[in-house]
Amino acid sequence: ATAHAAWISATGIVGAGAYHRTWGEVWNENYASVLALGYFYVFLIFAGFLLVFHTYLVASGQTTWEVSRERSISYLRNLPRGSHPFDEGVQVNIRRVFCDAGVRRWRVPSREVLEERERRQTFWNNDRYSCF
Repeated sequence: ATAHAAWISATGIVGAGAYHRTWGEVWNENYASVLALGYFYVFLIFAGFLLVFHTYLVASGQTTWEVSRERSISYLRNLPRGSHPFDEGVQVNIRRVFCDAGVRRWRVPSREVLEERERRQTFWNNDRYSCF
């Protein structure tokens, strides 16, 4: 239905000079299609942002709860700000989310382990990817 609305909107405007004398006539005939197309794009953009955000969460081994309530979660409260204790690298995180069937018991790494992990991380070489 949305593709149909887009087609009607596009073809109505492309053929505007041949079938209509003024842009007002074009608008009167196609306003519903234009409004439906605008409505569709608003929701498409919203869903696109959600897709990008949740892809980031999966890749970094986080949940929406951990991102929004970082300081109020007991197991994150004593860790360095911005640390992701359950991050095992992009490939492993994706495999755990989409391919693991079992339940996994997690243990939060100690503060010292997380700080050491952060110290040896660089932009070029880290747990998520390596450029070398």
